[in-house]
Amino acid sequence: MKNLMIALLMLVTSELHLANAKTGPVPLDFATVSVVDVSSSMTGERLETTKKELLDLVDQLPPSSSHTFVIVPFNTSALPTLVFNDKASAIAAISGLKADGGTSIASGLLKGREAAAKLSHAKNLLLVFYSDGEDSDQQAVMAEEAKLSAIFRDRHAKSLSNHVSLKRWGNANAELRTQLMKNPHVSVTDAGEMKIRPVGIHPEIRISKALRDTKNSNNLVVDFQAAVSAQMKPDNIGVSVQAACKNQGASGDVLFSIKSGSNASDHQIVLPLTVADEKRGVVDLAFAINPPKSGSTVAGSILLPLMKATNISIPIRIPAGDVEVVVESSLTVKGASRWEDPVAGRAVIETSLKIRRVDKTLLEGQTRPITAIIKAQDGCRLISGPSQIAINVAGEQVVDLMFSVPKRPNSSPPVLDLAFEIECKPNTPLLKVQQPVQTFQAKGIGAPPAVIVPLTIVVQKTSTPNPDYS
Repeated sequence: MKNLMIALLMLVTSELHLANAKTGPVPLDFATVSVVDVSSSMTGERLETTKKELLDLVDQLPPSSSHTFVIVPFNTSALPTLVFNDKASAIAAISGLKADGGTSIASGLLKGREAAAKLSHAKNLLLVFYSDGEDSDQQAVMAEEAKLSAIFRDRHAKSLSNHVSLKRWGNANAELRTQLMKNPHVSVTDAGEMKIRPVGIHPEIRISKALRDTKNSNNLVVDFQAAVSAQMKPDNIGVSVQAACKNQGASGDVLFSIKSGSNASDHQIVLPLTVADEKRGVVDLAFAINPPKSGSTVAGSILLPLMKATNISIPIRIPAGDVEVVVESSLTVKGASRWEDPVAGRAVIETSLKIRRVDKTLLEGQTRPITAIIKAQDGCRLISGPSQIAINVAGEQVVDLMFSVPKRPNSSPPVLDLAFEIECKPNTPLLKVQQPVQTFQAKGIGAPPAVIVPLTIVVQKTSTPNPDYS
């Protein structure tokens, strides 16, 4: 039989979990499913090559609490599935693989597909399949390939990426290769007889500074550095990945390449701030990272990129800044005053307060609520009208206010002094109002005329006996 090795790499970007009957789904960053032919025909160099490449995978991406490593050995039929979350146990299991029995590729693909389905929510899922020969039941092999393709299709519909890497000797399993190459939801690399070398790729985005745009405070200008490292045994190599900003409406360096082996590159992006961002006080700078295309060669080997982070999101605290929001107000006294309590010397004054808000930098559809608080002063009291006025949008509004005002002491003729202030308080710490406190003083308002109360005196005669005439 011709030797055959098929490596299926599925890099996905959704939440991953491995089903557990007792504890439920376990979130994972990465999962590897290795379907390994351990039939007798794999004895010798074939199995040793398989072990070496699996050990390279474990070395580049060690099993851990965030990376489950699964081995599905098969020969005449599928053997018990082995699951690892630590490097030492995985190495021991790989090193202990022994060849014996017949070959049922369909059985191996079936168990591999089932394991992959259980890990369908992994952020990254790698499925590797090793075998050295053809299966006499090609109909069963093609049936499993169709089911794998359905998994690829479903993940692709969720914007999850899939990759298949084939390593073959001669033209073994050409039909399986042809069907996989036809799948539009998966990229396929045929390595031929070349060695597959896994490459650990680690992109990084570091924020340098973030400031509001001096020309438009609704935008945030973000300076950042981008770098990537590529690790491969026995030494590191140079690779390039592409980063694409996912923030809607962003401008600047929204699409750029990052090369390993060089200094971090400097970039700048301008992010439009939304109402939700302003309320949270935080905006998330998000990038989709596209790994280098599989199939690149170095030193006679096919590179197999392994990258945990295909999406990077960095929360950035939005700095507070002065925003050009102006509140203008004017006061009109309506009619003459009237006594509220003439004995106490308090009169009622009716007024009309006009408030006008001007927004000079807000984008259409964005609002920054402001509350105007009325605070009476110098013995005055607000007795009718709102003590708080919502000024949420640009424009003009008129509010009627009635005050109780004391008579100025020792004034002759008596006059009234109305005094109050308006404090404009934004409902978000990200907004600063120009001239937030405005004071109103209306002095010397004429007091009402003196109150004249007519008095009627009634004298009642009484008859008292005079003792001298009794």
